[in-house]
Formats: sequence, C-alpha cells, structure tokens
Amino acid sequence: MSAYLHLFEKHYETPKIATELITLLENRDEKIKNLNFKIYRMERKDKKKDEEIKKHEITIQELLKSLDKFSSIEERFNELKELHMKKEAEKVKAEKVKAEKVKAEKVKAAKFSQGETKEENRVDYVKKTENEEHFTTRMLPLDSYNGISPNNLCDAHIGHSGSRLYVKVYTSGRVEKINSKNWTTAAHESFKKRYWT
Repeated sequence: MSAYLHLFEKHYETPKIATELITLLENRDEKIKNLNFKIYRMERKDKKKDEEIKKHEITIQELLKSLDKFSSIEERFNELKELHMKKEAEKVKAEKVKAEKVKAEKVKAAKFSQGETKEENRVDYVKKTENEEHFTTRMLPLDSYNGISPNNLCDAHIGHSGSRLYVKVYTSGRVEKINSKNWTTAAHESFKKRYWT
C-alpha cells in the first residue's frame, strides 16, 4: 500500500476519499520525482558543459600560447628577412662598385695603351692663362735620330693619318703633344723615352 495510507486511517472513515487523496499525493510525488530527475539531468548536462567549456578554455589558452610563440617566430623571421634584404642590397651595391672599377680600369688600360695616362694628359692639356708661355713647334724624331728636331721626313714619326707628328716645347721646359689622337703607340713610347727621362 501507499506510504500515505496511515495518515488517513484516523481522520477519514470513507476509503474512497482517502484513496483519491492518496492517488493525488502519489501523482504529486511522481511529478516531484520527475522534476528532480530533470533537474539532476540538467545539472549533469551543466557539469558536462562546464567541463567542455573548461576544455575549450584550456585549448584556447594553449592556442594563445602557440600564437605568442608564432608571433615571436614571425618577428624573428621578419628581422632575418630585413637583414637578408639589406645584405642583398649591399651585395648589389658592391657589385656595381666593382663593375665600375673594372670599367674604369679598362678605360685606363685603353688610354695607357694609347699613351694617354693622367700624367700625359696633364702634359697634353694646357690651361690658357693671361700670361701665355711661348713655345717652339718641333717634329717628333725617331729613336734612331740623335738631334733635337729632324729636317728630313724619314727621321720623324708619322701618325695614323700619314702626317708628321709635332710637339710643343715651351720656354719653361714643358713639352706637350699636338693632336695626340693621331699618334701611334710607337710615337707615344718614343715621347716617353725622349721627354720623360
């Protein structure tokens, strides 16, 4: 029988009313049990949700830590990239400077082979001043000629164009070439031997 039956035995004589009341009470108890079970289930679900939330929070924290590591790695990578780009730029600049030096050396070598070094250019080039020096024009003699200036064409150097080669001898002792573009390599060498030594 029901647990409520002993309550009604003393107060109610008619079992019909007692039976109805007992049924109502038992139904209420069943509803309470069901509600308690639902609450229990919800609490369990909430616990599971809380556990899942905690797991997600832990995962998020781990991801944030890894992102921090990644950002530090990314910063380091960017620093290395900038350093590499600077080195590449310096390398390109050094190659340009080297190429310019090689080009300058080639030009210098070409001028030297034609006898147009800086020293000779200094001799060739005369700045015009207010007090110009006086000079004498002479033919450039061959190495075999012992005099100062030959009278015979056979004893003088001939240029690329077939004309005789001349020099200007200034009163100060300075000597310069006239029309040095027409001069041959042998003429340049002869000029060095005769007037530089």
